[in-house]
Amino acid sequence: MKRAVAFAILAASSAVVCAQEAGSKAPAKADTAKGQKIAQQVCAACHAADGNSPSAANPKLAGQIPEYLAKQLANFKANTDRKNPVMLGMASTLSPEDMRDVAAYYGAQKPRSEEHTSEL
Repeated sequence: MKRAVAFAILAASSAVVCAQEAGSKAPAKADTAKGQKIAQQVCAACHAADGNSPSAANPKLAGQIPEYLAKQLANFKANTDRKNPVMLGMASTLSPEDMRDVAAYYGAQKPRSEEHTSEL
């Protein structure tokens, strides 16, 4: 009987410790201010500061899903699913946290629609 009680106490305390550890390892929230700073220093030349690239050669990042953007940056850095020498160089300087922050910043930007002017 004493063993059963001791085992029950041990199991209960192990469950509490595991629950506390699981709760403490929640991913950190993205910092869009840090993401904006990185975007201005690393990304803006091609994608524009707000992610609305004026060039058709560079994708617009404004309004994209942050998780998608972070995954693509990680893929460029790993040089696996996305292979591009320019993006490999840009992404290789970013930590996973940097990627998350930049992705959150661009995801929060409002995409602009194309405005065309006509000459008469």
